[in-house]
Amino acid sequence: MAKPDAEEIKNLGRYFAIETNNNFWRLSEKELSADDKKEILTSAFTSLYHWQQAGNDDNKYLAYQAVARALTINNIADLAVEYASQSFEFFKDSKENWIKAFTHAILSHALSIQGNTDNAILHYNLARDIGDELEPEDKEIFDATFGLIPKPA
Repeated sequence: MAKPDAEEIKNLGRYFAIETNNNFWRLSEKELSADDKKEILTSAFTSLYHWQQAGNDDNKYLAYQAVARALTINNIADLAVEYASQSFEFFKDSKENWIKAFTHAILSHALSIQGNTDNAILHYNLARDIGDELEPEDKEIFDATFGLIPKPA
């Protein structure tokens, strides 16, 4: 097999970024077995790796959200907060409400498992409020994930 050129490598990287990202989201919207929890981590980190090689900043910071979500599912608090916070900082002024809703929701979950309840509640409520205002198609996608994020107490 001949070594692919730079353009082919970038195209392959983008392909694998998309495929692993799609696998991550498929897993993130259901209850997971122990094996699924390992797979979601693998998919999220693999997607991030490939987006860093073949994507733009939006792709990378959306992948940070995926990594944060996979980490929260696996109850890995500090690293989840790190990735979720970086994604939040990047997207906090986004004009895209669906991105802001997801960013708040995932940061809320990370803060919650870290024990930062007051901030978790704040972000949870913002995610819910923004999510309630989404267009029907975006709301359906958001709700599939948000419904699995525990309300901080």
